[in-house]
Amino acid sequence: MPFLVPLASFVAVDAWGLPGALAVGLGAGAGAAFYAANGHGLYALFFAAFALGGVAAGWQARRGAGAFSTILVAALPPLLTMVGAFCLNILGFHDVVARWPGEIVGRWKTSVWLPTEAASTLPTMQDVFLRFFPLGIALGMLASSAIVYAVAGAIVPLFGRPPLTHSRFRTWRMPYALVWLLILALFCLLVRRPPYSQFGANMTGLLAIGYALAGLAIVRYFLVAWALSSGLQTLILTMLFVVTVLSSQVPLVPAFAVALGFLDTWVDFRGLASPPLHGRERPIHH
Repeated sequence: MPFLVPLASFVAVDAWGLPGALAVGLGAGAGAAFYAANGHGLYALFFAAFALGGVAAGWQARRGAGAFSTILVAALPPLLTMVGAFCLNILGFHDVVARWPGEIVGRWKTSVWLPTEAASTLPTMQDVFLRFFPLGIALGMLASSAIVYAVAGAIVPLFGRPPLTHSRFRTWRMPYALVWLLILALFCLLVRRPPYSQFGANMTGLLAIGYALAGLAIVRYFLVAWALSSGLQTLILTMLFVVTVLSSQVPLVPAFAVALGFLDTWVDFRGLASPPLHGRERPIHH
């Protein structure tokens, strides 16, 4: 479901436009009705959400939008649906997820080979799993949507459509509107009352990853603008990764990347490049 449904929806809408969207709507409605009639309400809900994500991504592709914005649009409907169902326990989704680590913890605690010290940490691991499950969903949906986009890029030319727009990573920045979502997440994090605190922690973590990637895109932009060789660029990026791993207790590199990506919302760092990259190499808002 996380792959085939949005992929088929994406290709149908990109290839045939409104008729394709109507066909996807009828198919998604029939599929959701089938799941609901057989007592699988959660599958019906998620089936419709994945189809909606594929339709939205297909429209983005028809408009000529870049890869990153299209992937984000594809991930949002299933992401919001699953996180909402988990936090609000819609159709018992939270209870279903809570049983997964509970069953594993129960089996591990009765295992003869598991040390007592390790067994005592299992409830804490279970709590961490449930607390950051929405963040895991978000990362999974983004990865799945990226795969859908890559496969769709190979399929849509078969229907006579032009190749998908592969905007360059180094020109990407976080959309301005997400600043307000970050402010809301930080406020919820300060409330320290579930489910607000859980939403705040997961959303802050997800946005921090996004801003870190935006900061890395700026670094990549300057490496290209300064005409450094591919080998030297690889060496610099590898050194940044090594420093990040070795200084995990004091994450200076990730913090710098997050700050760089966040400030890029207002400051055009790429405009400071000398010489700047022209044409399609210029920063693009998606």
